[in-house]
Amino acid sequence: MPGGILPLPGGAPSPRAGARLMSLFTLLERFAACERRALNLYRRLAERFAADPEAGRLWVELSNAEAAHFAILQLAADTARRAGAGEVPGDAPDEPLETIEQTLTSLEARAASGAITPAEAVEVALTLEREELPRIRRIVGALPPGARGGVLGGIVLGLPAHYACLAKLAARAGVPAAGAALEALAEEARQLAGIE
Repeated sequence: MPGGILPLPGGAPSPRAGARLMSLFTLLERFAACERRALNLYRRLAERFAADPEAGRLWVELSNAEAAHFAILQLAADTARRAGAGEVPGDAPDEPLETIEQTLTSLEARAASGAITPAEAVEVALTLEREELPRIRRIVGALPPGARGGVLGGIVLGLPAHYACLAKLAARAGVPAAGAALEALAEEARQLAGIE
């Protein structure tokens, strides 16, 4: 449907008349920028907790996964641009981009303060991860086929392992409630990937 309004994944309703639209390319670029910020945030946390070698390693592992997500979304944006992909609804009521970007700014400030505890760092990461999957779900159905396969295979299939890494950090930091939330996210990712 080049140049048209793309269907939302999961049979979501079409946008209302007059709803703000955004090009798929622009949306992917903004999502990729969020992933870049997340990878830098996790890198900062790895440096902050380097005195615990295992925690430092796990934060780097999370950062590396976000770096891969960033690259995959950049490639998807390039594919969407070349394919002349259409538009998707702009800010959805349940996840306005400005709110996601504001959340990142707030979390970056907390991490940069240096006064963040391991438990608070896990909560920061859990907040980010809770926002990532809805972003992916929002765009996956609108992606050109080649980009869709890259996002599903390169991001979604790896999310359960990504969440398991964060669960290890949560256990080290004494945040047991994070385990259930991360398992729920992993199940959601498996469903999105079609591997229940």
